[in-house]
Amino acid sequence: MAIAAVDNNKILREHLVATGTDLYGLVATRVYVERLPKGYDPDTKALVISIRGGDRDFQSDMVTASVVIQSYGGSQNLISAFEVDRAVVDVLHGINMVTVSSGIIMSAEQDTIGQSLIDPETEWVSVISTYTVQMRAV
Repeated sequence: MAIAAVDNNKILREHLVATGTDLYGLVATRVYVERLPKGYDPDTKALVISIRGGDRDFQSDMVTASVVIQSYGGSQNLISAFEVDRAVVDVLHGINMVTVSSGIIMSAEQDTIGQSLIDPETEWVSVISTYTVQMRAV
């Protein structure tokens, strides 16, 4: 039996850019994987998602991923970064059985609350929080 490929980043990004949420109103489609894109406008709100590890259940093709989400609220705006982080919590924490075209989020739980961070080179402020997300391909 072939193991279904689970594209964690694609599943998460697709869920996070869903229209009609407060999060979409803040970042729209500015949800990036691993890093901000070259030329990113630091005065805009955005998210960066990173998978930092996890586990696979080979019998059910389910992946349990440890996810880091970094919320940007504008180059010097920590309050806005926390606003984006709270919107991520509203969209992700506690969800179960959410289907997107690229897969299913079986469950998602926030592991750590948002923590502020200031980049020493750019001085951009952000908020980092972590989640455990179980997902599988459709």
